[in-house]
Amino acid sequence: MIDLAVLSELAAVVLPVFICAAIGLYWTRSGRAFDSELAARLVYKISVPCLIIATFARVELSPAALAEVAGAAITVYLVTAVIGALVLRAARLSLPAFLPSIIFALVG
Repeated sequence: MIDLAVLSELAAVVLPVFICAAIGLYWTRSGRAFDSELAARLVYKISVPCLIIATFARVELSPAALAEVAGAAITVYLVTAVIGALVLRAARLSLPAFLPSIIFALVG
């Protein structure tokens, strides 16, 4: 016997993928042009913020866990800034011009 709870969880994960594939198949068969720049803008400006907000709405973080993550992030940025500053000084390059790019390139 199939458990309905398992089936509903599986459907919640798999159904959106099949729906998106069906939309893509329909779009291709209809012969319409696909504007990838518009799709990218919609994803970055609408979908990603909605996903972030929905995730934060469901997650419950304790203040201690949030402080621990914030402390770890600050530590990583500071260590990366120090290493980047040392490398830039050794290469005799401008700190204000290059340090922000180096910090975010190494961390990201």
